[in-house]
Parts: sequence; C-alpha cells; structure tokens
Amino acid sequence: MYADYIVAYYLDHSPKLPFSFNEITYVHIVDKYVNNKSTYLLPTEIQYHKDNVNKLRPFLPGNIMPNIVTRDFNGQEHSLYKVKNKYTVLYFFSSTCESCKKNLDVLEDFYKNKSKDMDVEVFCIDLEEDEAVCKARQEAHPFPWIVTHSTTKALEQYGFNLDHTPEIYILD
Repeated sequence: MYADYIVAYYLDHSPKLPFSFNEITYVHIVDKYVNNKSTYLLPTEIQYHKDNVNKLRPFLPGNIMPNIVTRDFNGQEHSLYKVKNKYTVLYFFSSTCESCKKNLDVLEDFYKNKSKDMDVEVFCIDLEEDEAVCKARQEAHPFPWIVTHSTTKALEQYGFNLDHTPEIYILD
C-alpha cells in the first residue's frame, strides 16, 4: 500500500511541474506501475498518464529530435537539422519570462567562453505571443546564435506540448 501511495503521489504532482529531467522517471513509473490493476487510480487517470507518456516518449534521450523549421525576425528560415555542430542547445524561451532571461545570461556566457571549444551551437525559439516584443528584445540585445520565433500551436506539428518556458534540450 505504501508503494501505491508513493506512485500515486508522484503521478499526481509530477505532470504538473516543469519536468526538468523527471521525464525518464515519469515514463518508467507509468510503464511499470500504471495499469488496470492500479486501484489507486481511476480509469480516466490511467488513460491520462498513458497518453502523457506517449507524448513524452519521442523526446527522451536516445531518440532523434524532429527537424524543427522556424523563421528569424528577418524572415530567414532556420532548420534544426542544418546545424552541423557536435552539440546543439535547443532552447525554448519567452522574451518576457524572468527565469528565461536569467538562463539566457548564463547561456550567453557559456557561448562566449566555451562553445567553440566544445563545438556547440545554440538554436533558440522565442515563444512570446507578441512577436513585436520578441523582435524588440532581439534588436536591443542580439544574441550571436540562431534566434527564431514560433508559437506553441505551430510547434505541436513536431510533437511538442510546450506549456511552460524555459525548456531546454541538449542534442548531439
């Protein structure tokens, strides 16, 4: 019963948080412990978690990231698959998100001091709804990497369900 309580508690709280490395654990728990014998969950809750896992599974380590194609503020198209560095930082952010701004400062310092040695490129997608705000931020403080704009709705075609920012992926 205690194990059922722990699993139920985790399932109740985890999907509501920005995952930040909990995806693997969440998928494992759902795959291993959530089934028709899970008396601590309603059938609708079981289906909810199974559906959530199926949306997350393509983005787990070891899988190939979809080829995201977005445009920068000059209208130039950028494709994730055209980035040929050893590593790519894929960063979803919002120009008005305070934690995103802090992360961008750290990312900028990293890019300036270590990206060449580590062969890293950064591919940012600004999800701020007001594109004029994004463009103004980029003009006021241009970054030396790829910065594009998109909407969460447009990124659904690639399988993303981006309900929060920031979100970051490190790709090789």
